[in-house]
Amino acid sequence: MAILVKESWAGLQEIDYFNTSTLLDLQAQPPRGLITHAAWRTKDGMAMCDVWESEADYQAFVKNQLTGALGALSIVAKPKTEILQLVNVFRPVTPADCEAYDQTTHAFATS
Repeated sequence: MAILVKESWAGLQEIDYFNTSTLLDLQAQPPRGLITHAAWRTKDGMAMCDVWESEADYQAFVKNQLTGALGALSIVAKPKTEILQLVNVFRPVTPADCEAYDQTTHAFATS
């Protein structure tokens, strides 16, 4: 089942977050199993919240991608991490998500 990962990174600066994201190219190449990601500034650093398909996918990302990127950027901050088992995850589908939706006429194409 899906998990929610909450991370608090005391001492991590916003520029560190964006440099790490850029190095990992997460927008173009999201890691396997990542469903959604959000990040925000806190009074002492940064915080993130992710939804992953499984804890194994999250751990693989940390081991195979994130740890190396943090090392390459000399980032020494370590997160306080909480992992929660989710009972439900859904992403609402909007008309814009459908190939059959015509943005001009705002109608679904008919076959």
